[in-house]
Amino acid sequence: ASFIREVASRTEQYWCPIKHARRIHQPHPRYWRYSDFGDAQAYRSRMTQFREELK
Repeated sequence: ASFIREVASRTEQYWCPIKHARRIHQPHPRYWRYSDFGDAQAYRSRMTQFREELK
């Protein structure tokens, strides 16, 4: 289960590092660094950084 959670969190960080509009139960540790839902400017400005961290 921890392997699947890690793969899912890295996939989310690469493709869509945005917090959900609704609160989610037990988010992964990377979640709290994501851009807030609806904050397009923060999303665009940090997207490259998030992807580089995965290399």
